[in-house]
Amino acid sequence: MRSESAAIVPEPDNSRMVSILEKATDLFAARGFEASIMDEVAEAAACTRRTLYRYFPTKDELFWRCFGRAVGLVLERQRLTARACVTARLRARDYLAAWAGAYLDFAVERPAEFRLVMEGRERASTAGASGLPLTDATLGWLIAFQGDVKEGVSLLGRLIEEEGGCSAGEGAAHAGSFLVVLLATVEFHSRYREVGIPFSSDEVRSLRNFLCGLARSFDFASTPEISGAKEQA
Repeated sequence: MRSESAAIVPEPDNSRMVSILEKATDLFAARGFEASIMDEVAEAAACTRRTLYRYFPTKDELFWRCFGRAVGLVLERQRLTARACVTARLRARDYLAAWAGAYLDFAVERPAEFRLVMEGRERASTAGASGLPLTDATLGWLIAFQGDVKEGVSLLGRLIEEEGGCSAGEGAAHAGSFLVVLLATVEFHSRYREVGIPFSSDEVRSLRNFLCGLARSFDFASTPEISGAKEQA
């Protein structure tokens, strides 16, 4: 995956900021943007209101900075998975299963960041539809995320074509459709569970097996139905 997009996501400059971002992420993930209050963030991060507002003048800025941090963590997981898949010379179906498995691992290991990525995408979409401007940093994080996914889909598309799964020039479109099904399945199971209730080992094993089976059952010459995957899961 691309290494240059990593620079788009800013790194926290000290341990106090890291603590604020972590605590704010937990609050935003548990209560959503509208219900979260800056005073609660300050209390959770054990800092004063003045310190909090010195770093983040508005709640909106704090949210998008948390979103950027979460996106950076997802991007890094995607890149590590892509490098491992390429090094292992996995076939397309196994690559899809590995990508979905890595996404599931992120959801299990970092549930707050996972929820924030989903909420941030939804807020960005709503802002775009209503004409509200997004900051350059927010757009940069979204572009980095989408760019890495697009690059991975292109690679998968080439693999599908090389394996004879579809006609030349059609691989990326099919790979994107199948990847959406797999990632949407992970998001469905992660989003609609009670906040603070972790996945059990049995749940993770069952969902991982389902994702692997689904990835390996795809007919690369057709386009899957997202709703069907959710219902089966």
